[in-house]
Amino acid sequence: MLLIQDYKVYKNLNSFYRLWENGSKYMISEIRIIPMSSKDDDMKNKSTIEVQHDFFMTTLMNRARGKYYYKTRIKAIPNSLFLFQYKGQIIASANLISIDEDNIKSPYKGAFLLKKDSIKIFNPITSDKFKK
Repeated sequence: MLLIQDYKVYKNLNSFYRLWENGSKYMISEIRIIPMSSKDDDMKNKSTIEVQHDFFMTTLMNRARGKYYYKTRIKAIPNSLFLFQYKGQIIASANLISIDEDNIKSPYKGAFLLKKDSIKIFNPITSDKFKK
């Protein structure tokens, strides 16, 4: 399990972000916080740990192309780093491959296609810790 504290993020002059993970360098075009609702079917009555393990590490990993369905459009570009927020805490991260808005069933507006091997869970980070 990779802890978010293990990440070092630097902003360079071209407004790109670089992420070093265990010594490997990845180019990230932007960082987005993706809010999640405890009212969604996949999250109903679940603790943070259950969402991390049941949704991120099981459901999302088993979905074709790592599809994360959303109800509210969020502008994002490929290679964005998504930080997922649940109950006021950052609980997971993943890299965006692309966005699919074709043949999506209501109530969803589209799906983020996530790089499955980039999906990480970690000790939840409160907003106070995240701001530091």
